[in-house]
Amino acid sequence: SKAYSHWKNTSIPERAAFLTKAALLFEDRKEELAQVMTKEMGKPLTESIGEVGVVIATAQYMAGEGRRLFGEIVPAGFPDRDIKM
Repeated sequence: SKAYSHWKNTSIPERAAFLTKAALLFEDRKEELAQVMTKEMGKPLTESIGEVGVVIATAQYMAGEGRRLFGEIVPAGFPDRDIKM
C-alpha cells in the first residue's frame, strides 16, 4: 500500500517524532474522541476516556522505545537496508 511504502522508508527518529505528535493531538482532543467512542459503542464516557488515555500512553511509549534503540546494526541483505538488533 501507499502508506507502507512511505512508512518503511521513514527513519526511526522520524517515526518517534510522528508518534509523539500523534499522542499530543490525541491528548488535545481526548474528550471529543471519548465522546465519539461513547456515541458509537454505547460505553460509559469514563471508559472511553480511559481508552483514549491508553492510546496516548502507548504512542508515547513506542516513541520512547524508538529513541532507546540499542544493539547492533547488521546488513539486511537488501540494498540500502540494515537490521537493528
